[in-house]
Amino acid sequence: SGAQGVAPGYGFLSENAEFSRRVNEMGVAFIGPPAPAIEAMGDKITSKQIAKDAGVNVIPGFQGVVNDEEHALKLASEIGYPVILKAASGGGGKGIRVCYDEADTREGFVLSTAEAAQSFGDDRLLIERFVENPHHIEFQIVAATNNDLTEVLVFPERECSIQRRNQKILEESPSLLLNSATRREMSRQSELLAKAVGYESAGTIEFLVEGKTPTLEDAVQPFFFLEMNTRLQVEHPITEMVTSIDLVEQMLRVSSASYFGTHPRESTILSKPLLTAMRESVEGVVPFKGWALEARVYAEDPLHNFLPSTGPLLSYEEPTTAQVSRDMGGDSSVTVRLDSGVCLGTNITMFYDPMISKLVTYADAIDSNESARIKSIDAMVHALRRYVISGVQHNTSFLHHVLNKGDHSASKAFREGQTPTSFIETHYKDGFRESCLPIFNEIENNVPLLSKEVFALGIASTLYACMDSAASISDILQGKPSKDFFLAIGGFFGTPIKLTVFANGSARIVDGTTTLSIDRFDVKIDTTGNTAIMEIFVEDTLFVTQLFERTHDGSVKMHVNCGAIFEVFVRSPDEHDKALLMKIPPTVDTSLLILSPMPGKVVDIAVEVGDLVERGQDVCTIEAMKMQNIIKSPKRGVIERIDVEVGAPVKVDEVLLCFEED
Repeated sequence: SGAQGVAPGYGFLSENAEFSRRVNEMGVAFIGPPAPAIEAMGDKITSKQIAKDAGVNVIPGFQGVVNDEEHALKLASEIGYPVILKAASGGGGKGIRVCYDEADTREGFVLSTAEAAQSFGDDRLLIERFVENPHHIEFQIVAATNNDLTEVLVFPERECSIQRRNQKILEESPSLLLNSATRREMSRQSELLAKAVGYESAGTIEFLVEGKTPTLEDAVQPFFFLEMNTRLQVEHPITEMVTSIDLVEQMLRVSSASYFGTHPRESTILSKPLLTAMRESVEGVVPFKGWALEARVYAEDPLHNFLPSTGPLLSYEEPTTAQVSRDMGGDSSVTVRLDSGVCLGTNITMFYDPMISKLVTYADAIDSNESARIKSIDAMVHALRRYVISGVQHNTSFLHHVLNKGDHSASKAFREGQTPTSFIETHYKDGFRESCLPIFNEIENNVPLLSKEVFALGIASTLYACMDSAASISDILQGKPSKDFFLAIGGFFGTPIKLTVFANGSARIVDGTTTLSIDRFDVKIDTTGNTAIMEIFVEDTLFVTQLFERTHDGSVKMHVNCGAIFEVFVRSPDEHDKALLMKIPPTVDTSLLILSPMPGKVVDIAVEVGDLVERGQDVCTIEAMKMQNIIKSPKRGVIERIDVEVGAPVKVDEVLLCFEED
């Protein structure tokens, strides 16, 4: 091709030393660190020793490779539970298991070994003490070496503590947790490590920080080196937003300086003024301003333990700065950035990471950085409501629930900066459930309690159902003072709610025993995209609804404020009377079946026909997106048949095994 350089992005090739070496042998620049640095930092066992020798705080543990399952048990006993088993190579949360007892250690060794081998071609594991409830804090660096002198710029930290399956979901920069003394010391140790390996290009040094803010501003909080990622991180945009420095450009410039034999100061940000500004700063990092937040939008189902979802994107529209600024009353201090690699029709498969995009919001620090953080969070809430995705399950409802200002513990904790790595386990002990979502959290005896959210759902579904003949409430009324509709929320046989709209701009909803009167509401239909989006102002409260499907029988599928997708049947009084005469069909009994909770590939079957299995016993393992997922028996019973075999692909809800009749 005649290319002078190869940019590996942030996939596995970016941390492959052999690939870097071969690129250089061809006379082409590898846009990243040199192969020796990748090897040294890519091996967690070696990197931990280098960090320790360089004067960096490290986590107590075994300095070597875990030989086998029994060795893991012995080491865990010596270190003391809880411990963490980690793949010696790679990153991205693969090959990691936290173990609280011997049973966890046995299972964790098997699963982590398999994942490490599958993901990195290296099944070696290390073991160390598991630091409970820390914050995951990382520092971005850009470094260059000239005449054996390594110069390092350290950027403001990124808080990356909210994770599932050891993979990040929400990140922000800076962090509310760190005081200036801790930030300065962590920056200093990051620089020490980069110099110890003669680092070049962009990289990230990750730490675990004890989760309590010290009472004294000059007290350094306890922190430990976790690992160094010798590549650009997925979450690099938030660093770019708060510093206005393009990190990818600097990677290109550092590699270019090395390739053409020029001094890096001549073509990169590693200039004396910026290095001096960093060292003279009270914070000890590159100067920064404002607050940035990144939400990773994944094709996964948060209602089912974040299991991956596959399929084509049937609709896809990204939010914009203009939309969010308008929703925030014309606030010009907020910016929306969206980095994605998908478009309408893209097929999300089981073979790769399920990330759809990185949604970033930034707020300038007009009053203070703390107020900028709240603005950035609010901007993210509005952006999520505007994000149109269908065809696969996705996690925008979960992200919205965490970030939207509410009375539940997760929202309060996030807004206060109380975000240790145990955030999801702490605030979603029973998992993320439908009861967490708008309207679903107000259902009693299968009937939604009357609320502004339910009214917004009702008025939007009515307009969506009548779109062919009506574009507004006045069109629906056709000169009449009022009009009645009956809404079956949740399906054809949902308990009906009566909606009455009046010509004076008011409305009323009745569930048979309770009435909610709405003094004033207004509807605006957003026609800027391909998806029908309605902005419904209910007594000055904004609700954003999205239409996903509309049928000729009067039903619509839609959601309100990133909530669950509801099917609503909109009926006239006459249609309502006829629907009451319909009989409810019987439900399908699946009590004797074990169904696949995700799409993937069967990699192990642990039982045979005729086996008596206990509740919670492992029955098979499904691999999806390079993660091993053990399927456990939901009951005690005898296996009558096995419908799949090792190596077979499976779909969601496909039958895996069947029990004999009790």
